[in-house]
Amino acid sequence: MWHIQQQGGVGKTTTTISLGTAAARRGLKTLLVDMDGQSSLTEYFIDLETKEAINPSMAEMLLDKRGQVRIEPVQLMENLYILPANTKLAEAELVIASYNNPQALLRQRLRLYDGEFDICLMDSPPAIGLLTRNVLGASDFVIVPMATEEMGIRTLPQTLAQIDEIKESEVNTAIKLWGIIATMYDIREGEDRRILEILRSDYAQELYSEVLPRRTGYKKAVGNRADISDVDKDLGKYWSRLARTLFKDTLTKNRLQTKEIA
Repeated sequence: MWHIQQQGGVGKTTTTISLGTAAARRGLKTLLVDMDGQSSLTEYFIDLETKEAINPSMAEMLLDKRGQVRIEPVQLMENLYILPANTKLAEAELVIASYNNPQALLRQRLRLYDGEFDICLMDSPPAIGLLTRNVLGASDFVIVPMATEEMGIRTLPQTLAQIDEIKESEVNTAIKLWGIIATMYDIREGEDRRILEILRSDYAQELYSEVLPRRTGYKKAVGNRADISDVDKDLGKYWSRLARTLFKDTLTKNRLQTKEIA
């Protein structure tokens, strides 16, 4: 399971969507999990009224103390599914705080889907709270998108510290940082170039080699609830390359299984 983590406004939800659609295009059965109380991930695919009417949603699944409420994943396109959320999720966060071992709820609930999907990508709130800790507790790897701006470089150490804290507290000792992705980069801007140089200097081992440029294609994709590859071919290729890099072991395994079946 993969978690997309950072403060708001850096392309966190966009990364989850674009990476998920890229994985699905490559034939991986992919599950998106919306754990943000603002439910932007769900709203990208599902209109507001339908989103609010979804029942059960992630809120009901977490609130069920017996762990028996199962959401039927909503299919968005071939190989791509979502466990949707709505505004009730923010309210649920306050309630589950009183449960036993509340940080482990999501990990327990997702066991209901064991073996159904090749890849699971989770989107969480920008602030570190109980919902975010649940996502970190259920994650194998964390991807950190970071806009090439001053605020991003200031908050990056805090984000990385959150991952270390989860590991050291034994909420999830197996969690690993996969890497940092520099996003919303504009080569024409001096600040963007400066921040990118800091990343390359201070986080050379963690930084993904390809920079994600700032492009208008994302706004068009959001407006049409479209796959970014249908709006901007170059951006689509970027996410396909990243998906191939991230999920190469799963892709290889699937190809071998297909050959064995054939």
